[in-house]
Amino acid sequence: MAAEPQFDQFDAGEEKSGNSGVSINYMRVLGRARKYWFLFPITLLLGLGVAYTLNYYSTVEWTLRASLIVKESEESAGAQFLYNNALVNPYRNYSNELYIMRSYPLLENVVRELNLMVSFINEGDIKSTELYDFPLELVVIEDSIPNRRLPWGRRFSFELIDEDQYEIAPINANSEETSDPVRFTIGDTVNYKDYYFYTYRNRHIPRAVIGRQFQLQFINPFNLARQYSGKLQVNWAQPGSSVVDVSISGENPQKEVDFLNTFKNKYGESDSRKKSERATRSVEFLEKQLNKMYDSLQYFENEILDFKRRNMLTEGGGEQNRLFEELRQYETQQVQMELQDKYFAYLTESLDSEGLEGEIITPSSVGLADPLISQLVTELIQIKSRLIIEGGDEVLGENPLYIDQKKALPQLRQEIKEAIANYKDAQQITRDYVKEQIGILEAELMSLPEVQQELVNIRRNYNLRENLYNFLQQKRAEAEISVASTPSDVIWVNEPYRANRTVKPDPLITYAAAIGGGLLLPFLIFLVMELLNDRIQSREDIERISSIPVIGGIGHNQFPESLLVYNHPHSAVSEAFRTLRSNLNFYTHGKDHKVFLVTSSISGEGKSFTTVNLGSVLAISGKRTLIIGADMRKPKLYDDFGLENRHGLSEVLSGIRPFKDCVQSTGRDNLDLLSGGPIPPNPSELLMSEEMDNLLIKLKDFYDYVIIDSPPVALVTDAFVMARHVDHSIFLVRQNVTPRKALSTIEEMYTNRLIKNVSILFNDIRKSGPGYGYGYGYGYGYGYGSKKGSQGYYKEA
Repeated sequence: MAAEPQFDQFDAGEEKSGNSGVSINYMRVLGRARKYWFLFPITLLLGLGVAYTLNYYSTVEWTLRASLIVKESEESAGAQFLYNNALVNPYRNYSNELYIMRSYPLLENVVRELNLMVSFINEGDIKSTELYDFPLELVVIEDSIPNRRLPWGRRFSFELIDEDQYEIAPINANSEETSDPVRFTIGDTVNYKDYYFYTYRNRHIPRAVIGRQFQLQFINPFNLARQYSGKLQVNWAQPGSSVVDVSISGENPQKEVDFLNTFKNKYGESDSRKKSERATRSVEFLEKQLNKMYDSLQYFENEILDFKRRNMLTEGGGEQNRLFEELRQYETQQVQMELQDKYFAYLTESLDSEGLEGEIITPSSVGLADPLISQLVTELIQIKSRLIIEGGDEVLGENPLYIDQKKALPQLRQEIKEAIANYKDAQQITRDYVKEQIGILEAELMSLPEVQQELVNIRRNYNLRENLYNFLQQKRAEAEISVASTPSDVIWVNEPYRANRTVKPDPLITYAAAIGGGLLLPFLIFLVMELLNDRIQSREDIERISSIPVIGGIGHNQFPESLLVYNHPHSAVSEAFRTLRSNLNFYTHGKDHKVFLVTSSISGEGKSFTTVNLGSVLAISGKRTLIIGADMRKPKLYDDFGLENRHGLSEVLSGIRPFKDCVQSTGRDNLDLLSGGPIPPNPSELLMSEEMDNLLIKLKDFYDYVIIDSPPVALVTDAFVMARHVDHSIFLVRQNVTPRKALSTIEEMYTNRLIKNVSILFNDIRKSGPGYGYGYGYGYGYGYGSKKGSQGYYKEA
């Protein structure tokens, strides 16, 4: 055999490493966009239609704004008692006010006040709207009856029969209830499916709503309060001010105006109630003490009068009065300390309660001025109030921040108890001194006559209780004045007004998105097609993946037969094969007898078509040419020439017949065929045998060109076996058929020197233009394109 030629005689550039990764050919995407340009106006019109529909059924929301002021307490000499009373003006943390305004309990009170839990819905084909100005009001009766059912989350069909009657029927009734409507009279309290409610007219019922079907919807007030908490926006007007800007958005502006007005009223009531609650508790505590003291005071007053009548005495002398006054002063201190002990007992009992319920009376209510105890009690009151406002265990039972704040309560209670014990210890010296002085004065009193002693004792008991009674009355009066003088500090600065009108979705944004989406959608489709297509589509794909040189390109065969070179010699495809013949001479220059191998990665890429036409074009040039059908598993080349497959290559390699007896004439000058022959059990072993080497050597003595049609390299190893016998291998890549991964595999073989002297032939080129390669015009049309009068491409193609 002749020495194997090196393929790089035709490869002028460096070898490129294969790349089988995902890549996008944007020029090909643009080419598809240009070809299918009519998709753009279609998707644009569809997008505009969708945008028009969305805008037609869009929701119009109104933003309502208002401003309210949370007044700071006034300070003046004349009003100091009313406004700086410790009972009503504890330290106020304004940082908490914004959170309090959006607290669930407060907003739930607003929702219940406006009865927003019950709504009448006008159902449309696509869009439903709430009728806030419905002429009928339905109120759910909620009381403390155990196991009373509430309709929250239910929906019913509602119809006004006339101005006095209405009907209700369940929607999506389950198996336990009937769907038949039930008629009721307006104004009656009714029981419908264990739901208790009553109705009343809030205005005249127009005839337009009579006989129409509406949807009656019940919403849990707590869930509704949570929704409003998310919608309600509250912010300080500016840092350091007490003015709060309030805003809310909704579909019905009147509904939101009513909500803001009711919100302001409820917030003001909450503010007043919070300020007066401590004073009210103090009044209750002081009333209990006064009731206990009154009977005792009345008793000793009668004792004094009775004693004077029996003994006919008048007021005593100077010594008696001195002793009495000094005793009265010390005993008044002792009584005040006893009152403090009662308060400490009450406070300790309140501290032992683990819950958040119950308001604690402040120390100032009983005249206790210890700053540490007052500070700790005030801090405890503030934490309990904040936890109650936030919703307590029912709402925030698992909230980590709530749990941390609640854990601080036991420690604070313990600190208050320790402060009380320390205060008692510090007061013990005063207690002992007062007790000692009372004892000294009582001893001096014993030196007075017996009658005067008895009178002084009676007066002591009376004055002691009188002083305590007057002290308690003074404190009660202060508390009652505090309760009466705690108006709300919340007033409107700017009453609710419509700030702007918002349409959701925004029409401009919707149309812009429709135009953008309508224009981008075809590009996205073409881009996805490009990403999902794992087939070779262009020469750029070949060059991106493989470093094997491209020897040429064959256009799409538009004719039913395969022998184009003979039957259509002037076609573009025939000219492409003539160009291929010329290019092959560059790879095998200097050789007289040449062997070519035609293979591909998978079946269906045009090996047989390429083999018969390449053999035909070589035979037409006057060279003796033999085509060998080496695919002995599926022999079929003989069909293209109308021959038989009774004898062939399998018999030659098996030694059954000499090759001369198996070679068939195709009926074309200089062109013979050695078909595959009967299918052998071991085709690969036959091709690897020494007989195959000897056969090719013999054939070179008879033929100028031998062309071998081999099986696909991705399926069997026959092509590898025969590659060592040939002068050059042609690897077929068919447009939109050959997988990129298959080309990567052959590239790996090429770089690992498993195959040599190979080039790629791009076959069945249907598409051209941006992204589909370049240079194929000269690949199969060079030499005749400029001859417009010839019988070539312009006439036949």
